[in-house]
Amino acid sequence: MAYCQVIPKAPCVVGSATNNVIHARSQHPGGLNVLLGDASGRFIADTVDVTIYKNLGHRSDGNTIGDY
Repeated sequence: MAYCQVIPKAPCVVGSATNNVIHARSQHPGGLNVLLGDASGRFIADTVDVTIYKNLGHRSDGNTIGDY
């Protein structure tokens, strides 16, 4: 079952039960805090390059991730 709680300044979009588009979101001004797989935390700015942001979600793909 698809579930999405729409919060002002932190929207999400729900497609079908098997095709949800729910993005990382936050009410922090300018970006969001994330926890990485090595247990470190970072703040990712709203201005991060979309390619870099997508590469953060893939492991072992061979892409080098620059500063973000």
